[in-house]
Amino acid sequence: MEKAKSSKVALRLDLVPECFIRRVAERFTLGAENYGEYNYRKGITDEKFIQERINHLKLHLSNFFIRGYADPDDNLSAVASGVAMLMEFEASSAGKLAIQNVLNRMNNVPMVSDVLYDAIADIEQAIRGEQVEKRNKNARS
Repeated sequence: MEKAKSSKVALRLDLVPECFIRRVAERFTLGAENYGEYNYRKGITDEKFIQERINHLKLHLSNFFIRGYADPDDNLSAVASGVAMLMEFEASSAGKLAIQNVLNRMNNVPMVSDVLYDAIADIEQAIRGEQVEKRNKNARS
């Protein structure tokens, strides 16, 4: 008996971890309960909304790295949900353009992390300078 034939499967959705799908679905469910089903789609070309999504991504990723699992919020699913929204937006040319406009503005503004990095570098340099002065002073004594 000849076996049934089928075309090659293009997408292996079975490879996507179930916990990922479940946690992202939980996050979208929470959003639907608070703001209405598919509310986020209204923001596809809204640059302020897109900027807020990017800010949420940064916030939740930072919270995960800083607080780890001590934070009661599921920061990783918040990040994954935000990425999913941006991916849906970029699937349309208008959404992709709006995202690019936001990114262009962001690239022209110093990031808080850059400002903090520079401040920390200045402090470290000042501390090293004080330590060198102390050594020189002690060596002269």
